[in-house]
Amino acid sequence: TTLQFPVGVAVEELTERTKVIAITPPKVREMMDKKDCYDVYVALMDVLYESGMGVLDEGWSESQILRITRSIAPKFEAKGLSLFFSAKKEEQEEEKETKIF
Repeated sequence: TTLQFPVGVAVEELTERTKVIAITPPKVREMMDKKDCYDVYVALMDVLYESGMGVLDEGWSESQILRITRSIAPKFEAKGLSLFFSAKKEEQEEEKETKIF
């Protein structure tokens, strides 16, 4: 399923740490640069991964992501951005997959 978002919304799918930082979606990077908060974005990714999430065997804890995003959201808001957490769950052939955006 392909998700669509309105103009002005930039989305990041959380995967492996090296992929998230190395392959930041162009619209996310553009928005972070425009608002001068790429450093806050990198700090958010660091906190998420340092908390032990993102380990492929263990998966992501939605409640922990929500707690972390709520704690760092004021830094984004100070730059004129709103930060939201959303999860989409899909059933695939024999297993469920959770995609974190």
